[in-house]
Amino acid sequence: LSLGLDSCRLLPSGAEGIARHGLACNHTLRALSLASSALGDKGARSIAWGLARNSGLTELHLGDNSITDSGIQTLSFHGLKHNSTLTTLALARAPTKPHTRAPGPASDSGNTSAAPSLA
Repeated sequence: LSLGLDSCRLLPSGAEGIARHGLACNHTLRALSLASSALGDKGARSIAWGLARNSGLTELHLGDNSITDSGIQTLSFHGLKHNSTLTTLALARAPTKPHTRAPGPASDSGNTSAAPSLA
């Protein structure tokens, strides 16, 4: 079961509801995407609380939420430390256009290729 709430402007208060009802009490949800939802560090703190109590989620997307290093530390130390099922945590902002490499001396026939995703 997956749920996508991208660009819903959940804000930190909405993240608290997701954490309490969508993560802490729900163990059937496998993938959750909250990208571009204006969560910030306060929202990340709520999600970390829910992750620590969740045993079903395997994939979480939080990109483009203005989460700083402080919010990432909270997710790591308070959420992921107590969660053994999450295998994918995407925090990167989606690029607005594909990035390509310019052909270089090691390139064969001048082909360009997309840069790898750092999600």
